[in-house]
This record gives sequence, structure tokens and C-alpha cells, in this order.
Amino acid sequence: MKTLLHVRPSIKDDRERTRPFATRAHMKYFSLLMSLFYVAAGAAILLTDWLADLIHSYRLPIGLLLAGYGVVRGFLWWRKFQSGTDAE
Repeated sequence: MKTLLHVRPSIKDDRERTRPFATRAHMKYFSLLMSLFYVAAGAAILLTDWLADLIHSYRLPIGLLLAGYGVVRGFLWWRKFQSGTDAE
């Protein structure tokens, strides 16, 4: 007598079907783009008069913080993908 086993798909398969756009490759490059955005925003605050009337007294710390955070995120992105693993 034959029995049919019903195999339920794993939870991981369900999650991958519900996220059609947010694949691992897309998020990899989005992370790099955000790192570049932080560096550019910090540089714009430091080197131009953009938002000068709004943040006049804390201009240097905010610009350095944004640029530094972008550099750290970029370094962590580079280190993560140099190791050859896509571990989260």
C-alpha cells in the first residue's frame, strides 16, 4: 500500500516568496549606496553652505559624524563581502 507524504515547505521558502524585490543582491548594493549617501551628506555639510542657517553651531560635529558613519558602514560592507560569505 502506498502512502503519500505531504511535505510542508520550509518557513525560509515562504519568506523568499513574499519578498520578490528585496533579494540579497539588491540589499547588498543598497547598503553600499547608503554608505555613499552618508559620506556625501557629511561632506556637503562640511564643505558647502548647505543648511548653514539651520545648523550653524553644530555644523562641524554633524558633518564629521555623518561622514564618519558612512566610512564605517562602507568598511563593514567591504569586509563582509571580501570574506566571501553573505552571512547576516
